[in-house]
Amino acid sequence: MNEFRDFLAMDADARPVRAGIGKLDVPAFRDFLARVYQRALPDADAERIRLLQDMNLATEEGFLNLACALLFTAHPEWIVPQFPVRAARFRGNTTHVVLDRRISRDRFPASIGSVTPSSCATCTG
Repeated sequence: MNEFRDFLAMDADARPVRAGIGKLDVPAFRDFLARVYQRALPDADAERIRLLQDMNLATEEGFLNLACALLFTAHPEWIVPQFPVRAARFRGNTTHVVLDRRISRDRFPASIGSVTPSSCATCTG
């Protein structure tokens, strides 16, 4: 019963999905690590899983979580079809001028390459 209560208390993005390290989009994740953290992606799967766990993107059992599946898999709609990625981009801090909208059917990280904190991205799943 405690495990069930712990599962309900878990943040939605940390919930595990049925995907392992083999579903990770290695080029997208490698580019993210290099761009954001100036860090190289380890070569060994065990080291990659440990890195994902340290970033709260994988479970202790080595399964990807929802956040990782949506951001760093080539086809998130195959893993979690109930969570389509939607994004809107706004000019400045106002929400009445929408620059563009997108329902992603391709790689989400590539589609938000131009989004910066100043352009204010809103993403829902």
